[in-house]
Amino acid sequence: MLALAGSAVTLGFLHGLGADHLMAIAALSVDGRTAAVDRRRRVVTAALQFAAGHALLLGLGATLAVTFGWVVPAAVEAGAETMGGVLLVGLGAAGLWGLWTGRAYGHVHRVETGAARWHVHVGQPGSHPTAHPASGPLPLIMGAVFAVSSLR
Repeated sequence: MLALAGSAVTLGFLHGLGADHLMAIAALSVDGRTAAVDRRRRVVTAALQFAAGHALLLGLGATLAVTFGWVVPAAVEAGAETMGGVLLVGLGAAGLWGLWTGRAYGHVHRVETGAARWHVHVGQPGSHPTAHPASGPLPLIMGAVFAVSSLR
């Protein structure tokens, strides 16, 4: 049983090194903080949240499949693969559009810790938000979305 669990974890880590997963985690963790410790913490946090969302959805799907004998149709799997690709291309295109039109802008300011932080906003510079959330549920949600294609 221990060997099975160990090989499942090892294969899960290897699966996570796929280009689609690494690009999604990289896009979700880009922040531009100047302190290397903060950058590492943000990347690890985004990766762990992405992995948790991925594992939760796959675990739920496996539980439903074993308990009720449900099978995800091949068309759903193919659609989810396409959706993942479209999401990655769409996020890249939206980023390029924002830079091209000037609707995305970056700036530096001090955060609560006193460290200088550079980051990007979407919108007009005159409508700069006052609050800057440190993290949100997006990596968890994206991990779950990327898991849909693996349910079958």
